Amino acid sequence: MKRKPDAIPGDKKILRLIAEEDRPMAVRELVRLLDVPSNARPALRKRLRTMAEEGALVRVRGRYSTPGSLSIYQGVFRGHAQGYGFVAPSRDESDEKPLDIMIKKTRTRGAMDGDVVSARVEKVHPDGRREGSVLDVIERAHETLVGRLCVEGRSAWVEPQQERIPHLVVLGAGSREGARRGEWVEVEITRYPAQKEPARGRVLRSFGYPEDPAAEGRMVLAKHGIREDFPKKVLDEEKSISPPGEDTPFPEGVEDLRDLCAFTIDPFDARDRDDAVSIEKLKFGGCRLGVHIADVGHYVKGGGAIDKEALERGVSVYLPDRAVPMARCARCGRGPCAEP
Repeated sequence: MKRKPDAIPGDKKILRLIAEEDRPMAVRELVRLLDVPSNARPALRKRLRTMAEEGALVRVRGRYSTPGSLSIYQGVFRGHAQGYGFVAPSRDESDEKPLDIMIKKTRTRGAMDGDVVSARVEKVHPDGRREGSVLDVIERAHETLVGRLCVEGRSAWVEPQQERIPHLVVLGAGSREGARRGEWVEVEITRYPAQKEPARGRVLRSFGYPEDPAAEGRMVLAKHGIREDFPKKVLDEEKSISPPGEDTPFPEGVEDLRDLCAFTIDPFDARDRDDAVSIEKLKFGGCRLGVHIADVGHYVKGGGAIDKEALERGVSVYLPDRAVPMARCARCGRGPCAEP
């Protein structure tokens, strides 16, 4: 039975070939040895990248090898403030238990905390500790960083606020965007650090000075990638939500509890009021305590823009001077049960 013109070999065959060669292999070698037709080569390249992302293969400067082959592993680099770091192998079948690889400051190849890298073990201590070097940075974890703007003479740079990233980001002429010395800023990395070269970038925005609580709040949100604004499709969907008013009948299947003596337990200065309790005297004595929470899920359409955005955010964030909600649904909180 002839293979389809655009078919590519299965994962097992690819892994077996690379394991037999016992060395990192270029895509063109795999194409030749696996007899992959020209129209299937893009699919093979895509499959190799996927296998590397899944940990089945390790990418080393454009070549592919099996995990552990030649003591080469793929994993996430965890940096230290002093410049060294550790690589936690994403897959380690050759050892009884996976051990991190310690990377000295001079062997990081410009890797930053959170980057996916390939690393080679170069030394194993008697107690099992492993040392090595980064061979290739496969995927960068940061496109932007948050830090303090430093200016000395005509030179300007940003010191990242993240302790695990000791790399300075040098700013070129005209790349400060009006930011002033000492301010918190967000900087875009335009060139990542090399072993002996600093990172370079440009200021995207400034948040103000550290002494300003509002500036601190904006900096914290940017540092953790938390957006205060919502996409237009979310705002448009929010406008279409119309909770019932005092005289509007509730939809079928929804019990109207507005006659209960219910009151919020959120303080007057809370960012939102969505928790309440109620007290009812029972006919034959005693009381019933009701615990209530806003039924946002009743108004938000499953799979809609608000629902998807909330799933991506995962949690509401509360700071001393502001709150960033998980779900943009201000209208869901309207009505008598949501009033202070």
